[in-house]
Amino acid sequence: MKKLKYFILFVWIIGGLIFLITDSTTAMNIIPMRVYEKVKLNKKVTGEYLVGNSQKVPVQITIRKSDQADWFNLKEQKFILEPGMTKKIPYSILLKDKKKKGEYRSGTFINQIPASKKKGLATGASLQTRITLPVYIFIEGTEVIDYKVKKFDLKGSFQRDKKLLKGQIKVDLNFLNSGNIHFFSESKLSVYKLDNNQKNFVGEQAVEKAVVVFPEKDKDISLTYNGSLEPGIYLARIFTYFSFDEAIKIDNDDLLKKEKVFKREIEFTIEKDGKFSIIKQE
Repeated sequence: MKKLKYFILFVWIIGGLIFLITDSTTAMNIIPMRVYEKVKLNKKVTGEYLVGNSQKVPVQITIRKSDQADWFNLKEQKFILEPGMTKKIPYSILLKDKKKKGEYRSGTFINQIPASKKKGLATGASLQTRITLPVYIFIEGTEVIDYKVKKFDLKGSFQRDKKLLKGQIKVDLNFLNSGNIHFFSESKLSVYKLDNNQKNFVGEQAVEKAVVVFPEKDKDISLTYNGSLEPGIYLARIFTYFSFDEAIKIDNDDLLKKEKVFKREIEFTIEKDGKFSIIKQE
């Protein structure tokens, strides 16, 4: 599961470093596509966007904040960017409100349209491109990773197929992020056959990618194991890992210590006719 998360993070970070918007005549590169910062009260953090024109025509670009967050300072700019040229757009982050804790979000709005080099006027508005780049801040020492289970349901459906029973075991979950910082969640369903107090591994199914859940938001997660099983007693073990986002700049492992795990074990039977019944939950 950890390897999967690191791979997802790697792809996410690389994708964020170089973001290319294209249509028939225009394109621009933006670095970075996302801003992550861990901040302290009354301590300014500075950075910059690098905007580049990778096409053969000049473009007119407008860049400004996408909301009213007072802690994110970005001066609105409007300029013509020549082919192959780049421009640095500075920003700063300064949080002064002691009452704020956890995670806050803002954003940068960028508008791009083809431009006339001679007149300096925008043309071809039908090719206009607009995007918002997210900005996340985390107030050091105030992060809480927590969750609530809003839904948990396990069902099975099997039919006789010669000597075996063919079908599926499905788990539906819904988690609410009840903390104040976003986290990654990864879920896995493992199936075991119980025989004389022994657990014999049958198979498992994991989510294809880590799911990001933001504060006060919830996510539906489904896991399905498909296979052919013998009649008998089985155990379904469900794990969901809630972990901090390592892509954020951190200099200690305090946040990693706050990781949580949801675990549920359910014993069930499959009769000779394929009937599925839950007999025990923990």
